[in-house]
Amino acid sequence: MVWLHPVLGILAVLLILWTGMAGLSARQRDPSAPAKRRLHHRFAPVAGLLAGLAAVAGTLTVIFVRDDLDVAASWHFRAGWLCVLLATGSWFSSRQLHQRPGRRRLHPWIGLALMATAVAV
Repeated sequence: MVWLHPVLGILAVLLILWTGMAGLSARQRDPSAPAKRRLHHRFAPVAGLLAGLAAVAGTLTVIFVRDDLDVAASWHFRAGWLCVLLATGSWFSSRQLHQRPGRRRLHPWIGLALMATAVAV
């Protein structure tokens, strides 16, 4: 179980960055925008799920394997769970879930915060 957290975390960070960049480039007015939008729509939930699984695996690893660490004492723990919170907020503000323009305008900003937090983890 010790290797599960870093593998899931690395995959989550890479997928968050890739889908975030696809989402940002989908906002441009060029011929590839619809394809980027489809990629973003398809893989962003997977990135959020991977972030959640990485956070749970890391927390369980500290509880059951790493007796030398406190569960919520590190910035890494807080940043990881902040990624999960931001991914959830991004999902709630997505176009598919809500048609309210105010929430939709928040979506790219939450995504940018998620990408920055993922890099910081």
